Amino acid sequence: MRYSLLSTAFLLVSFGCTQDALILTPVISHTEVFMECIDMVSRGGTMQAVINTEAEYDSLISARFREPLQDYWNANYDSVLAYVRANNPGLSDSVYALLVRQIFYSFLPFRGTDTCSQPTIDFTSYTLLGQDANGGGCKRPDYQVTVFRDNVLSQIIFKVRLVEHGSCEMGFDRNEWVLVPKIPEGFRVVFQEEKIKL
Repeated sequence: MRYSLLSTAFLLVSFGCTQDALILTPVISHTEVFMECIDMVSRGGTMQAVINTEAEYDSLISARFREPLQDYWNANYDSVLAYVRANNPGLSDSVYALLVRQIFYSFLPFRGTDTCSQPTIDFTSYTLLGQDANGGGCKRPDYQVTVFRDNVLSQIIFKVRLVEHGSCEMGFDRNEWVLVPKIPEGFRVVFQEEKIKL
């Protein structure tokens, strides 16, 4: 026997269920944000981010963009400088520094980051959510992001669904970033990932 949505609602209300209980997880509209600078430097691994303030955003940029670049620079500067000096004897220190910088910015993780700028976000109206989505297969997976609000449990569910193509052992790393309306105080964010193989 099939029931319409209206008759189902009538039955639930008749048995003492409130309107809020009818829809436990409505879909929240969200906007994908391209965080190319951060993702060029820090993609893959485990990442779950809930950013509500400008200070938290700056901390995210520092941890996933500025600090990894600085650590890489510090770890490799001496060897790159030695290489440049060995292949270009007799130059000034300022020219060596320029050549070293050119080498760093020719390769990952630095390549493309010299002109990067992070998106501007109005944290009075929005919350930034981020989650890694690492999959496999024979070609890049298809990604689908859905954000739900559960008023009963006071939680936001950020779900990434990956459709993997084939059983090849290639790995694909991607970070999913979305803006949602400002998450209310007292709500927590639950991160979920679903993988489907075709």
